[in-house]
Amino acid sequence: MHWEKLELAVARVNKKLAPTPIKRLFTYTDSIKKKSTPINYFEWGNSKNETIICMGGVANSAMRFAFLAQELQQNYHVIAMDWAGRGDSGWLEELEDYTPDQAISQLSQLMKHLNKKSAHLIGSSLGGTIALSFASQNPKKVKTIVLNDIGPEMSPSRRKRRSTVLAKHYVFREFSDLERKVGASQKNDGIEDKDILLFNAYHLTKWSENEIGRIYKHDPRAMLAYKKYASKKLEQWAEWNSLYHPILLIRGALSDALTNSTVKKMLTSKSISLFKVMNAGHTPSLTTNDQINAITKFYLQQKI
Repeated sequence: MHWEKLELAVARVNKKLAPTPIKRLFTYTDSIKKKSTPINYFEWGNSKNETIICMGGVANSAMRFAFLAQELQQNYHVIAMDWAGRGDSGWLEELEDYTPDQAISQLSQLMKHLNKKSAHLIGSSLGGTIALSFASQNPKKVKTIVLNDIGPEMSPSRRKRRSTVLAKHYVFREFSDLERKVGASQKNDGIEDKDILLFNAYHLTKWSENEIGRIYKHDPRAMLAYKKYASKKLEQWAEWNSLYHPILLIRGALSDALTNSTVKKMLTSKSISLFKVMNAGHTPSLTTNDQINAITKFYLQQKI
């Protein structure tokens, strides 16, 4: 089945990312049900430095941020977290437990676990949505915000279309099946390095003996929950207007999630930095030199 090609691609990328990050767990406790769930996160750099917390999209893996963290760890303490029901984190008890408020609470409990009074936030898609809400509710706990192709607004039609795709169950019984799926995502990610594409796919999936193939790691109920609330328009302008933090907005030039009109409104409402990624759609990969340099430059500017 040629799965060794996937393993070899991951091994090549791991050599570039050496040393590997520290893999850790903390316990997230639901404030209402008091149920505990193990949450996975990866850690780079010295914990005495300022902390950057990276949060992915609806179905992302924390290791998607490995390339960015590799660069930032020289000067920062970097954390990348798997949301509950994604990656290597535990699953919540019920479908109804997967809500934006739950994700906000998860971020809050992570910061408490890390013993950090404040942090820089990087959020891709859903991660950016949670970053906006968290910063609005806890302004003093946030130093800066990097939004990866997400703003205070997204149409219900775009959200519904994406949620319908995510809610489907996929089984990759051959390496070629996964390779084709990975290739289809290249337009959105803007990744030209095939090894990086396969590396991300590896961390998003796992081998299933029952299915006799690789399947996505995420809890299917988390995707169904997202589909449920994605039927409504994303509207966070009140939260956006309350923010005073330095903000870097990264936009994929081909994105249909973060529209030109939304970007224009964001730029006219407050002074923020904008970096456009050509040949990329929703949520650029944050793996290329230009994207990483844009983020490091943004952080340097805050120290001047």
